[in-house]
Amino acid sequence: MCSISDRLMSTSSHRAQPDVTVPTKRPATDAFQILVLVAGLLTIAVVWVGLSYHLHLREQTAREQATRDVVNLSVGVEQHVERLLVGVDQVMGFIADDFFRDPKTFDFHAWLRRATSLEHVVHQMTLFDEHGDLLYARTPLPAGSPRINVRDRAYFQALAANPDQGLYIDRTMKGRITGAYVMQVARRLAHPDGRFAGVIVTSIDPDYLAGQFKAFDLGPQGSIALVGNDGFVRARAPQTAGMYELDTRTLDLPSKYFQQFQQKTSDSFRMASPYDHVTRIYGYRSVGTLPLIVNVGKSLDAVMAPLAAERLHAQVAGAIVTAVLLAVILVLLRGLERGSRQRAALARTNATLAEKEGVARQAEGRAQEANRLLSLAAQIAHIGHWRIELPGNALFWSDEVFRIHGRDPEAGPPSLDAALAFYHPDDREAVARHVADAVETGQSFSFAARIVTSDGRFRDIVCRGLCEQDAAGATTAVFGTVMDVTDLRQTERAVIDSEARYRLLADHTSDMIVQVDLDTTRRYVSPASRGLLGYEPEELIGTKPIDMVHPEDRPAVAALLAELGDGRRTEALKRQRYRRKDGDYVWVEVGYRLVQDAAGRPLGCVASTRNITARVEAEQRIRASEHRFRLLAENTGELIILGHDDGRRSYISPASERLLGYAPEELGAMRLADYVHPDDLGLLYAATRMLSRGQAEATCEYRARNKARGWIWVEGVFRRVPDAQAGEPTIVATFRDVSERRAQGEALADAKASAERASAAKTDFLAAMSHEIRTPLNAIIGFTDLMVASGRLPQDLQRQAELVRTSSASLLMVVNDILDFSKVEAGAVALDRQAFDPRALVYNSLAIVRGAAAGKGLEVRAVIDPALPKGLVGDEGRLRQVLLNLLNNAIKFTARGSVTLSVQHGGATEAGERLRFSVADTGIGIARDKQDRLFRRFSQVDGSIGRDFGGTGLGLAISRQLIDLMGGEIGVLSDEGVGATFWFSVVLPHGTVARSIALVTQAPAARRSGHLLLVEDNAINQELARAVLEVGGHTVDVVDDGEAAIRAVERSRYDLVLMDVQMAGMDGLTATRRIRALGTHAATVPIVAMTANVLTDQIEAFRAAGMDDHIGKPFERAALYRLIDKWLAWNAGTAPSDLSDAGLRAGLPDQQTYDAMSAQVRPERLAGLLEALADELGASFLGGDASVEERDQLRFEAHTLTSSTGMLGFTALSDACRALEGIHEQRVVGEGLEVFRQDLEQVRSLCRQAKAASLVLLRETQAGGARSIANT
Repeated sequence: MCSISDRLMSTSSHRAQPDVTVPTKRPATDAFQILVLVAGLLTIAVVWVGLSYHLHLREQTAREQATRDVVNLSVGVEQHVERLLVGVDQVMGFIADDFFRDPKTFDFHAWLRRATSLEHVVHQMTLFDEHGDLLYARTPLPAGSPRINVRDRAYFQALAANPDQGLYIDRTMKGRITGAYVMQVARRLAHPDGRFAGVIVTSIDPDYLAGQFKAFDLGPQGSIALVGNDGFVRARAPQTAGMYELDTRTLDLPSKYFQQFQQKTSDSFRMASPYDHVTRIYGYRSVGTLPLIVNVGKSLDAVMAPLAAERLHAQVAGAIVTAVLLAVILVLLRGLERGSRQRAALARTNATLAEKEGVARQAEGRAQEANRLLSLAAQIAHIGHWRIELPGNALFWSDEVFRIHGRDPEAGPPSLDAALAFYHPDDREAVARHVADAVETGQSFSFAARIVTSDGRFRDIVCRGLCEQDAAGATTAVFGTVMDVTDLRQTERAVIDSEARYRLLADHTSDMIVQVDLDTTRRYVSPASRGLLGYEPEELIGTKPIDMVHPEDRPAVAALLAELGDGRRTEALKRQRYRRKDGDYVWVEVGYRLVQDAAGRPLGCVASTRNITARVEAEQRIRASEHRFRLLAENTGELIILGHDDGRRSYISPASERLLGYAPEELGAMRLADYVHPDDLGLLYAATRMLSRGQAEATCEYRARNKARGWIWVEGVFRRVPDAQAGEPTIVATFRDVSERRAQGEALADAKASAERASAAKTDFLAAMSHEIRTPLNAIIGFTDLMVASGRLPQDLQRQAELVRTSSASLLMVVNDILDFSKVEAGAVALDRQAFDPRALVYNSLAIVRGAAAGKGLEVRAVIDPALPKGLVGDEGRLRQVLLNLLNNAIKFTARGSVTLSVQHGGATEAGERLRFSVADTGIGIARDKQDRLFRRFSQVDGSIGRDFGGTGLGLAISRQLIDLMGGEIGVLSDEGVGATFWFSVVLPHGTVARSIALVTQAPAARRSGHLLLVEDNAINQELARAVLEVGGHTVDVVDDGEAAIRAVERSRYDLVLMDVQMAGMDGLTATRRIRALGTHAATVPIVAMTANVLTDQIEAFRAAGMDDHIGKPFERAALYRLIDKWLAWNAGTAPSDLSDAGLRAGLPDQQTYDAMSAQVRPERLAGLLEALADELGASFLGGDASVEERDQLRFEAHTLTSSTGMLGFTALSDACRALEGIHEQRVVGEGLEVFRQDLEQVRSLCRQAKAASLVLLRETQAGGARSIANT
């Protein structure tokens, strides 16, 4: 690029020189006067042009920022709208697919029940047949309504004519069914042979979209609209009357806007809205591939409003500078005029030249003084002038230009190119262009730029120039001014920053900030007025504070305001009462500060108002409390002493006479050693030292001397007084006589020790009896099972063996009942409270007894209250035990008819939900005079019951004790011969049941054969277990103690170890610990306890020792085989994943919902949905949450996933997404960002789990269709 001097030389050399006569020059003085006048006026013009240009730049910046804001917001709104429509289209696609498969079995209402995510979005969802007649509607038509036909609708005609037409989006119009404005979207329905079968129409609520749009802060008169390519609006906020019928294509709008929509998917423009005629800056974006456009607009007036104050400040500054310059010009012109008159007189009177020489010199001095004043004025205004001579490009700088640039005038003016180099690199090209263009065109110019001084600092300048031309119009020079506006720019920025900081403080402080003028009228009120007084700030502006003051406080407040108004006080602090908008009064503390101008004259005052109602009420409570304290202290039985850190006691209550026999005055004169036992003085001193180290409270018991009774036990409670002032008591101590309690405590401790010894002995007896009784029973039942199953016995012996097996099972039941009852009585039963589903408990219990009922031809049914909660916390196992006892009894005593299990919801209490379970039968019934025997141990209604039906009479007694342990009630309602109803009620707190499925990756494995190690010291049990295991197809090695078991696992590799617990020599627990510590492959072998010890604490001891599972003796062969198969499968690595942890199960799909979906959707369609869901889960919730825009984006993603995850059964994730979407910004501001982040982390965790589950289900579906999935 050529230099600026080259361009100027080229311009001057090529300019044509016209052939004209140069006029006679005017006198030098007149020319100089004109030059001064022109320079002064030009300087003033430069100042105003600079200010105007600066304001123009600020307005342009504001418009550009608003443009960027609306374009960015249009992206977020477009994504939200697209996801909403895609979600609606997805649901309609599912329904269309289901209809396509089999129109006859199609259940439209079942789909409506599942499409819960559209509940707030959709007004109506309808199906019309191929003739346009209504088939189904979500909202039924009233009886007698006319027939609805839509053949005339555009969407019906378009979808009927085009089989490939996808989603059709119609205009927003009044629906024929609902009568409300709706945006209708439609999809084609097809018969299985492809023929047109009708349409499915979803009527989206435009008010819902408008409500979503209102969540975006666009300032006053901002708008968001969803407009179709056909020119009709679908939804808009704010809403205006008749907007849905307005076709914007028919209006007098620039056609370029519609061309712009078609050519660019996203851009901006400015225009007056056709709906409310407000001029706005708009940003638009096309909604994906849909024929819709999102239009986001900010009011131009609202964007420009913040610049009004800045414009006023600039105009004031310009007026001041203009006044100064005009004054300087006037002084200079008058001086020059006087000099001119003197020189004229000198020319006319040459004869008196000598006489006038002094006068001339004076005039010359005045001219020099005028020039000096001009220079000073330029220096004061920071304005210098420069000139470029053409041709030659000689540059002249005034002294002020040198000062502005930070250059030495002695060095002389630089060259033109050197002067250009002093500008900021980013501004040089523009500066060169301005000067060169002025020379070429002869026009004046003005620009703002930055220069770099000699010490490297940047300064802001405004430069203006004009061209000097000869008579022929040729440019002979360029003259201009430079004004240093660095201080002005810094002041402007400081004013803006200061105003922003003050506004931020005033708008966000909890105190109400009020500015009043001299007549006490409010001119500014901060937003805190909403919380303090219930008024909006605008309601209070223009009112007087005195009108809201309580009548009792008004005189004092009026006097204070008068003192501030006349300057007698500059600040004050006043406690008073203000009346709220609702009429209540609040106590406030108002801090007044007088505002004065530079001359010290009062302008008004600023008041900071704080709500102190809680403090005043606390002070009132303290005063009341002090009165009550003194009343209590003087009348209570406890001795109260107020003490100080230096040992002084400033108050002793009258109770000292009742406790120790000393009057308060006597006790105050005594030392501690005079009435505290010498052995206990250390305890007392230790308690007080705790308080001195910062502990709030300390307690000790010690012996004190009673004047009449001798030594008594006293409990002292010492409390430190928080925030005690100097001279006030720091310790409050209370003392009471605990001699009787000490005696009772010692007696209770002795009794407790005896009870614990007895309980331990009973527990040991239970464990021993359990082992000793179950061990022989194990052999009897086991060998009898083997004999019966062998089929080699003669018929009579086979019958006898079956009788032995039946009798053994009955004996085992009796033993179990006795041990269970003993455990309950001994307090050895601890409730295992976990979250469970009461419906699952009911169905599981019925499934267990259904076989026994079917054998007698009885009908078993359940009646469940619909209001029954889904998740409760309790001991599900013990509840099942009680239910099974009642169900088995009902089946036992019912010969024909039915057994009904009912569950009723009895309402909510503070402790939880009350449930009432009842088991009703049609059996023999119970006479009322005999019902009191039912719940006694070893008791039956009469002797014939035991003979006819069997039993120990312990079942109901155990049930009662278990229900009592749960804090519930149990009872019976019956009459003889008409059946019985046994019931019990419990209160259970709410809980969350993890809904999950086990993702089975293969079909159930067949019976496995394994190499097992049996550790058993009883020879009979060795023989029995070996026989059972070998019949099951396993290879068995047998050892008889723990030492031998350790050597065996070190020597051979086993698939499973069956370990007895109580053995001679090394017991099973010790052997297990030693095996787990080996550090070889043997340390990981599964170990199962085979024991007759089945108490809860013993089972926990098995787990703690390292055993993986347990099976009781006597064992059932089927149960033993299932247990071995389970652990052999685990050892082979083919067992299903353990999903028992609720945290892991939460991310998996709900069984029932997923089965319903897989049954209604084609396998390839299901695979596509699972694959799309996995991809969407992987790409969701990756953004940050620091800004409002980022949180809005996360809410959009949560809204999108709510529908798709819920349809596929991921209900936990769907609920979490809905909860995250519902955390609005007001809640984030009020409760903190952490409330949003906690839900976000939960959603992210569930996303990871749901993605893994969806990929497993996808592989199953692709391998051969969706398999059955069962709850673990």
